[in-house]
Amino acid sequence: MPWAGATTCQEAAAAAPIRWTPAPYPPGRRILRVGSGRELKLPSDAARVARDGDVVEIEAGDYTDTAVWRQNDLWIRGVNGRPHITAPPRVAEGMAIRTSRTT
Repeated sequence: MPWAGATTCQEAAAAAPIRWTPAPYPPGRRILRVGSGRELKLPSDAARVARDGDVVEIEAGDYTDTAVWRQNDLWIRGVNGRPHITAPPRVAEGMAIRTSRTT
């Protein structure tokens, strides 16, 4: 894991093996849009309603939020710039930011 020795979030993000995939998404994907002017204001709002295979587009901006994603085959992307997500003092499942991958 190239990001294992990172000492900051920025270093880890820069080293992570992220694949950028432009729209259009595969056919049949439902797109959930997150942002201040949208019905889904926070990433956690999308996490509550997302289904397997959905696309979640998070508008650029600053969010204080934690989300637990239990769905499979999600596409989660920042749009119109990068969303910046800060974990609040009360975090989801006792963790600030955690990612996992199962195959």
